[in-house]
Amino acid sequence: MSGKTLARVIPFRPPPAPFSLEGFLRQVERRNFDRAVEILSEIFSLSENLALESLGRFLENSRMRPNLSLRLIELREALGESRIHDAMEILNEAFNIRGADALWVLQAYKQNLMKKTETQH
Repeated sequence: MSGKTLARVIPFRPPPAPFSLEGFLRQVERRNFDRAVEILSEIFSLSENLALESLGRFLENSRMRPNLSLRLIELREALGESRIHDAMEILNEAFNIRGADALWVLQAYKQNLMKKTETQH
């Protein structure tokens, strides 16, 4: 080398917000299931029992679909772009939540996202 040091630039990525899908997936990766249930309960406005059932379905479904975590991250974008059918499909794939229940969860998730955005401004 000619005396110059090559600097490797690593882009800064903030840690996922604690109450987010990314935070949920991080807790699942760490096998911190109590925290994962707490996050699902908060972001989807579910009771703790329903959040626990949803976590169980996610774990089962993710064994059959290794890319399910990536698919789940698409939920926010689909909802933000008003692709309701896609968002409902993601909820079904990840948690087996369908129909009116899926619409209710999406509405709760969207309201929570809006609250989060409002508190950041």
